Amino acid sequence: MTHTTNPNAILEYFRGKHKELMALSEQAVVSHSGLRGSHRELILHHYLQDILPGRFAVSSGIVQGKIGNSAQSDIVIWDSYNYPSLKMQGNRLFFGESVRACIEVKSVFNTREFADIKKKTDLLRIANLGKHFHPTLKEEILSLKQGLHEIRTGTEQNGILISPHRSASVAFSFQGGENFSIAHLTKKELEKVDDQWPDLMIFLAAGKVVYKDFEFVPQEEDRYIQKPFLCQCEFSKDGLLFFTGKLLSLLSERVMNIENYSYFEDYVTDSIQIKEEIKQEYPMHRPFPGALFL
Repeated sequence: MTHTTNPNAILEYFRGKHKELMALSEQAVVSHSGLRGSHRELILHHYLQDILPGRFAVSSGIVQGKIGNSAQSDIVIWDSYNYPSLKMQGNRLFFGESVRACIEVKSVFNTREFADIKKKTDLLRIANLGKHFHPTLKEEILSLKQGLHEIRTGTEQNGILISPHRSASVAFSFQGGENFSIAHLTKKELEKVDDQWPDLMIFLAAGKVVYKDFEFVPQEEDRYIQKPFLCQCEFSKDGLLFFTGKLLSLLSERVMNIENYSYFEDYVTDSIQIKEEIKQEYPMHRPFPGALFL
């Protein structure tokens, strides 16, 4: 007997997970907001443990940097294969170099909770300042390719600017966000996006995902420059799938070796129906992450 895979199997799997997460999040029978929040953090913790590659461990705690430290993070995704952590009295301490992403979990999104998300995102940015950085295998290969190009063409370039990715900041809200939109952000608000807005946010019940993206935009004389955009997508059923793809890509950009890149997002992007998409360009306050030929 020949077995074939349902082409919609991935979509149906994540739609089922969406229903499961929402149902579990509503099972909190206690009235204390802190205990309800811990219940939802545990739900997301288990979901991530099931979906993430084995090299990423899931925990909670504080990110320690050379200059400062983060606030207490609900969920920390870190590289437990190559780095230690310190289990302390009622908490766990992670070194900035090991942390790939920090996730803030909110039961209900509102203005006060968003202010807390932005404050913690900024603290995580500070914790990333001054951390040790070594070129990855991918960047070493790019450097070799540039040298070969110079030899073949007889031209000399100005080198490569390598700027490390910061630990990703992520926000996950179970309820709320139905009226949230980036369409009408003021210039003053856009100035704060680079430092204070998470790299990725999801409003699960509302089916919205907001994320930062870097695009190469064509200029004169076949030149391209990189520009940052804040993007918002609205879905009917597939917000969790889109969010998971984006999260895996964020983690892949922050791994040590080139062979660990995750292509999950490429498998699912064409299958997802986006109801609405909004983009806003925002100013960068530091070099674009990654490698750039000069």
